[in-house]
Amino acid sequence: MSQYDLTLIDNYRSNYECTEREMFTRYMALVTEFCMQAEESIKVSQIQYFTYVTVKGLETLTHVFRMLLLYTKNLDITFYNCKKALYYYLEFIGQIGDDSHEFLKLTSNDASLFVYKKTVFAINQSYRKEYDGESDENEKITTDNLFTLTELFLSMFRREILTNVKKSTEDLTNTLRTFAEYTSALLNMDYKESDKLYNDHLRAVLKFNDALSVHHIRDIQELLTAIVKKLPKVKVSMDNICSAVSSSEINREELTLRKYINGLFSNCS
Repeated sequence: MSQYDLTLIDNYRSNYECTEREMFTRYMALVTEFCMQAEESIKVSQIQYFTYVTVKGLETLTHVFRMLLLYTKNLDITFYNCKKALYYYLEFIGQIGDDSHEFLKLTSNDASLFVYKKTVFAINQSYRKEYDGESDENEKITTDNLFTLTELFLSMFRREILTNVKKSTEDLTNTLRTFAEYTSALLNMDYKESDKLYNDHLRAVLKFNDALSVHHIRDIQELLTAIVKKLPKVKVSMDNICSAVSSSEINREELTLRKYINGLFSNCS
């Protein structure tokens, strides 16, 4: 269908015609479909191999989504080609005849490369050469917000998959369902405020995420969801976030979630 053809310059837009929240919602629809199809089509004998190729596929899908939107500024063509991409990946993986770890690693890399050739490498060559990455401030903020939203989801989901998908492939979609409150909080944060304020807060959440990850906290999703909900109500110093997380970690197990969050924000104000 010509309106979804990445080689046609007429399908490219000079500006985004939707918000980062709309983009992220479509991204989550792709993730959901990928997980449902992965449970059905990835047939390997050991669950750790399943988690490996699943995480690799999600990373590939996320990269394709970001790159296609960055170049085309067209959400519909991005969604259409990413949907094809997830099936390209799963069909490639489905042809595996040997589930040794090293073979799976090589095959998943080949699958990712195959997906890139079918999508990112299909971006109109003349447009790619002329693309300089320059855009107005609002466009840059929208792009940064999208990249940060997808990174906040992917980094968390990656950890949860490796932690929770242990017994059955069905654990994958069960794990995804636990993200409803977290993703909703990300989308609703600063809903009526400026994109710039939303950008500032998303960057702060990402820094909290990175700082908390260092401590290998078991209930990190619950903590980060609470942080996202609290953040618009307080002022924080980006420079103090890492030290605040480290100092608050000392007695975290002894505190309720509410007391921990209040103490954390007090330390990074």
